[in-house]
Amino acid sequence: MKQSKDAIRTWMLDYLARLLEIPVAEVDTQTSFSDYGLDSTAAAGLSGDLADWLGVHLQASMLKDHRTIDAVVNFVAKQAL
Repeated sequence: MKQSKDAIRTWMLDYLARLLEIPVAEVDTQTSFSDYGLDSTAAAGLSGDLADWLGVHLQASMLKDHRTIDAVVNFVAKQAL
């Protein structure tokens, strides 16, 4: 399934807000995942759930190479669009 950058960004904002139990408005797309306290297990879960939602294969280590929501959105959009 093809998704726009905006749809991917919205999905990631919602996902991270739920995971961190904070309002979506408090999630900054330029803040690194490590600054939000995501460990490797949480990062693997996020990348796996995103891959399932998009219907594409993503490496579990993706968040290591793309450390912010904006970086992931740009990378994934190239893969999924």
